[in-house]
Amino acid sequence: MRIIAPEESTHGEALYEFMDSADAHWTPVSPEEYALGRIHDSHYDWKTSRIGTVGGEVVGAWNVYDIAMRIGTSEVRVAGQNGSKIASEHRGSDVEGRLAEASFEAARDRGFDLAVTFEHERETAPLLGLRYHYTRGQCWRFVRSR
Repeated sequence: MRIIAPEESTHGEALYEFMDSADAHWTPVSPEEYALGRIHDSHYDWKTSRIGTVGGEVVGAWNVYDIAMRIGTSEVRVAGQNGSKIASEHRGSDVEGRLAEASFEAARDRGFDLAVTFEHERETAPLLGLRYHYTRGQCWRFVRSR
């Protein structure tokens, strides 16, 4: 598997199609949820997100959004992870962990202050060897800071 930062002009359509397709483990909210806004026209960070490809086909995506968050009186740059997906045939492998680690490395290199995830924290954090910290009811889950 090849892990790369997606480029909108090269990988956009394949990424939208992958994310917007349903499988046994994944059902998007709407048929074009990612193409119409969840990635396109959002704070999606093409340089920090990572996709896994096999033979040029997208088999995994770790989606990262470049957002600002206030913590007390400070504003921090946050790599917000949401809406990642692994193809059914690659579930249970190390694909998700490899994509996450590659995006965390990119976030550090690009000067992010913090990474947070907005879904599947209980399942994802242990795979990555990260601590799971639950705060504010259904809100933010901090997974790693620098």
